[in-house]
Amino acid sequence: MLLGVDIPSSSGARTILESIDVNIKFSDIPVVWQVQESKGSSLSSTRRYVTIGGQPRHPGSSTMRNWFKIERISNNSPEYHIAHCPSVCESCEVVCGNVGISSKSGKRWLFVSEHREFPFVFVKAQQN
Repeated sequence: MLLGVDIPSSSGARTILESIDVNIKFSDIPVVWQVQESKGSSLSSTRRYVTIGGQPRHPGSSTMRNWFKIERISNNSPEYHIAHCPSVCESCEVVCGNVGISSKSGKRWLFVSEHREFPFVFVKAQQN
């Protein structure tokens, strides 16, 4: 089984809170995930992909695309999924969705959809 890498927290927190707006980033780059729309050949084929390039922190209307939530799939399940449904701007209109994986031309992409979700579990890192 392939296990991921240790996920450091910039706040020093040892607990991952559910359903709280968070920025997600890879530790080696200064920018965070963001949702980017990709227009298709018709209005119905617009897709929302997860890309990197968002600015961390600064909650509000200008950073709505940069906020995600970690949510438990069900109360009795160890599985989680990542949702894009930010609540950092009360006056903003949001189209919520779940982060899933799409394959196209042999490459895998993270995208936001109403229907799909990519379940995962957290495994406590072991220190050597």
